[in-house]
Amino acid sequence: MLNTITFDVEEWFQVTSFNSVIKISNWDTYESRVVDQTEKLLGILLQYNTKATFFVLGYVAERHPWLIKKIADHRHEIAVHGYSHRLVCNLSANEFVREITTSKEIIEEITGQEVIGYRAPSFSISDETRWAFEILRERGFQYDSSLIPGGLRFKISETGRFPYNILKKGRLIEFPVSTVKWFGRFVPFSGGVFLRIFPYFCIKTFIKGINANGKPAMVYIHPWELDIDHPRIKASFRKEFIHYYNLKSTEKKLKMLLKDFQWGRVRDVLQLNNDQMEN
Repeated sequence: MLNTITFDVEEWFQVTSFNSVIKISNWDTYESRVVDQTEKLLGILLQYNTKATFFVLGYVAERHPWLIKKIADHRHEIAVHGYSHRLVCNLSANEFVREITTSKEIIEEITGQEVIGYRAPSFSISDETRWAFEILRERGFQYDSSLIPGGLRFKISETGRFPYNILKKGRLIEFPVSTVKWFGRFVPFSGGVFLRIFPYFCIKTFIKGINANGKPAMVYIHPWELDIDHPRIKASFRKEFIHYYNLKSTEKKLKMLLKDFQWGRVRDVLQLNNDQMEN
């Protein structure tokens, strides 16, 4: 079974947990560390002969175009993660169009390859912003990966656990976060703080269960989660916990996942063709 491993390429200070204490206008005053950690990820993927999908912020692509070119040269897929990491639920439709269009154009100019995938910052598409799916289709995207079944963060109804067409008219494949049923609720386990909380034997068991039912799992990791020495920002206990808890486990768990399962780009798992990208 081919699963998909994905990386949300953003700086450590651009995360939602810190948006109340770090303003976008001040981002350029913070130390950039995304290049070193992304290159580290590329090295790990090369070691395990694995291809992945990188959801990249337009902000990062604009400032580090050679890094984006390097990801593409390694034959990984590059998709859009928005431009400024603003939550979709805080955007108007016009602002959303600008975010995705700007980022798509920046990345395609760098790589010369069509971008067909999107992931909302912090999985922030909700019932109130379902209009985003139609906009994505209109702008040439073929898949989205912005939903967490069960609406743990943002309320979203009628969400499947595995890839499906989310549009009633037209086609846009949704690849939601992998979840496990836990005390009657769907709980994510395959990325972010959840990946760092669950012991590896649990994560391995959950993925095996998904694969045993003939379905692919999806893992997501941020480059800053491998950076155990990045600066500490003072925030609420909850936000600090989400961001910093058990960072030291991320790299080890990533390597064990790469060893124990088969992984590929989202486009490969969904069997989406693009003549402009070599296999």
